[in-house]
Amino acid sequence: MQNVHTKSPEYRQTQERLTKLFADLDVTVTVTDFHLMGHDDEFAVGRMKLKTTSNAPGFVDNVVDQLVLLHQEGGVWKFWGDYEIGVELLGN
Repeated sequence: MQNVHTKSPEYRQTQERLTKLFADLDVTVTVTDFHLMGHDDEFAVGRMKLKTTSNAPGFVDNVVDQLVLLHQEGGVWKFWGDYEIGVELLGN
C-alpha cells in the first residue's frame, strides 16, 4: 500500500483487495513494462503491465495490461487509479 496515494478514492477498496490477495494466495507481483504517456502539474498517466504469479492451487499466473493514473504524495508518484485494458493468462 506504500505505492497507493492515501487520498485516492480507491484506497480502501485497494487495501482490502490486496490484503486478501497477498494473505490467501501468497502471490508475487512484478512490473514487467511501463510507459509514461504524459503528465501535467498534478497527474501523470502511464501504461503498465503487471505479472502476477503464485504456487497456490487453482491460481493461474497472468499479466494485466492497464492504464494508471498517478498523483504525487510527499514528492513521490503514487497510484491514484487504474483502468484494466486486458489480461493474458499464462497457465501453469
